[in-house]
Amino acid sequence: FGAESYRIVPRKGEYHLLDRRTPACPSRVIFPVPTPVSKGMLVIPTVEGTVLLGPTADPQSDKHDVSTHRDKMAEIIASARQLVPSVSANDVIASFSGLRPTLESDDFLIEESTLMPGFIHVAGIQSPGLTAAPAVAEYVKELVKAAGCRLTEKTSFSAMMPETRRTRLMDDAELESAWERDHECGNVVCRCETVTRADVVQAIRAGHATLDGIKFTSRAGAGRCQGSFCTPRLLEIVAEETGTPITSVTKRGAGSEVASDVLPGTPAERRPRHRQDLAAARSRDGGVSGGGLHGSSSRTVARRAKASVDVLVIGGGAAGLAAAAEVASRGFEPLIVDREPDPGGVLRQCIHNGFGIHEYGEELTGPEYAIRSLDRVTGAGVAYHGSTTVLGIERDGSGFSTRILSGPGGLERVRSRAVVLAMGSRERNRGSIQIPGDRPAGILTAGAAQRLINIEGVIPGRRAVIVGSGDIGLIMARRLKLVGCDVEAVVEIQPVPSGINRNIVQCLDDFAIPLFLGHVVTAIHGRRRVERVTVAPLENGVPREDRALEMECDTVLLSVGLIPENELSRELGVELHRQTNGPLVDCRLMTSVPGVFAAGNVLHIHDLVDYVTEESRRAGTAVADYLDGQRAPPQSEVRPGSNVRYVIPGAVRRDGVNRIYLRSLVAKVGARVEVRADGAVLQSVKQQHVQPSEMISIELDGAALADGSPVEVSIR
Repeated sequence: FGAESYRIVPRKGEYHLLDRRTPACPSRVIFPVPTPVSKGMLVIPTVEGTVLLGPTADPQSDKHDVSTHRDKMAEIIASARQLVPSVSANDVIASFSGLRPTLESDDFLIEESTLMPGFIHVAGIQSPGLTAAPAVAEYVKELVKAAGCRLTEKTSFSAMMPETRRTRLMDDAELESAWERDHECGNVVCRCETVTRADVVQAIRAGHATLDGIKFTSRAGAGRCQGSFCTPRLLEIVAEETGTPITSVTKRGAGSEVASDVLPGTPAERRPRHRQDLAAARSRDGGVSGGGLHGSSSRTVARRAKASVDVLVIGGGAAGLAAAAEVASRGFEPLIVDREPDPGGVLRQCIHNGFGIHEYGEELTGPEYAIRSLDRVTGAGVAYHGSTTVLGIERDGSGFSTRILSGPGGLERVRSRAVVLAMGSRERNRGSIQIPGDRPAGILTAGAAQRLINIEGVIPGRRAVIVGSGDIGLIMARRLKLVGCDVEAVVEIQPVPSGINRNIVQCLDDFAIPLFLGHVVTAIHGRRRVERVTVAPLENGVPREDRALEMECDTVLLSVGLIPENELSRELGVELHRQTNGPLVDCRLMTSVPGVFAAGNVLHIHDLVDYVTEESRRAGTAVADYLDGQRAPPQSEVRPGSNVRYVIPGAVRRDGVNRIYLRSLVAKVGARVEVRADGAVLQSVKQQHVQPSEMISIELDGAALADGSPVEVSIR
């Protein structure tokens, strides 16, 4: 325009975002002492209950570069700890950066040009410009008037945006009112942020049809799992609402498509199961019926839950099904509630074999195993409520009162004498391990990719690198090869694999997929879609950047461990294990809250679903004994000894046989598991080979425990 020239330099600010469960959550923003160039790195409680750490302040030349860097990530944590010592990298759920425009004067430039009359400069507006915006607008208005423009006040102007009430923050009356207006207000899509399908549809109809747009508007995908649970569901909703193929749905616009292709034979149009539930909920009899697990069974879900049952089982996977079946076999009435429309949990997407050898004496696929478990439940007449989210549990006299929300039933309260926690686990995401770089489409957890391929029929990409050698990552390496994708490598930070040896052989060796042990991904590159990753070997725990290599890919799958899903446990006041992140339990698998039991991956991560079923049956038996009024048996505390990471349960009974689970801290051939009390060896069990990635299970006869002395379990 011929106005004044000035140079704007982008200044990058990097941030960490902490989960709202972090203990490092101050009630006010905490500032350090400012420096000449920056106000410093802050600890910032957000309006959504999370915590921001940062920002850094680094000039750069590229105004489009919003990547993150490993050294800055560590710097942010160190700086934040000086203000709030309880800040922990373990609470990070996302890392990102933004740019602010700086001028040489380091101030806002708001003035009319002296060279081009009528041209108003509003430049160099750094981050304080957000709160200064109303004052800036008033100032600019006066400049425009002074320049000779006639201004007419807009009579239809509204100074307030319509209030958006988060489902997570609604009270009972608000939830019931919202559900009466639209039953989709009971169908939770994002479990971390309690975002319903109605919230997502509202965002799409307001014009936000990308995953990032939906996240910014509704918070779906902004929670602790960063979309690993809801991404497949969001893709389906966007495709349905916009009438476009699922492969056209993007993260942030053209070039950031989330899926690259569909599997041959995938139906072009699929009516979501929850639609059937809602339609039937509105029918006269209030029942919901339809095909069950992969069309092989049927179920009926009542529109309204019973007001009172003996046991509420939270989770409809292998653990919940086994516990409920056992409780029902003793003559008590359990109710299973689960977020998924159909029972079976993660087994439904595990179409590979290797399940059931211990439990059923034959090798089954995941869906086949789920059907066997489901048959036990349906045979016992156990009620299952799918598409149901537990909002909270409270002690209620001698029992518990649980708030549940569903599309078919809306908001309901269920009283129970006991509760079984069987919520399973969630995958650790990129934020958990803090991989720096860009934030493009194509970064998924291995479990989310497995669901996309095996249930939705969608291929996430064509050329992948898998981070972490956990079992699901190994299985997905093979699955990607079988659907025609290239797998460049599996990159594992540890010097030994995280998955069991069988999967290393069958999923990597048999398909000639390279395994890089003792390596890390130091950066992910790509503005819209993943383009490549940088991989470096570790030396004394530090990446050797001088020996790094670049791997071209369009997809990064994360298989970096599972975390027991214990948000409900925390709210209920259940004491958690420092090593497993699951509840502390006694010999009955009862938690620190009387009447609350836990089993399966919510307790600790299992290698085999057969072990989950076995453990959960024992939990069901203990629940029935509790309901029968039986007293707790005499117990002795169990502690981990040398070379043992943890032992579950935390106590053993002295009047019967116990099943003990443990994990080794070392890899060793010809090891022995020793059980001692008062220095004496009670039991020594030979193991051909132990390693940290494989769980060890042994039996201990409690009759050998003469008194209440603690028991120590070691590996020699």
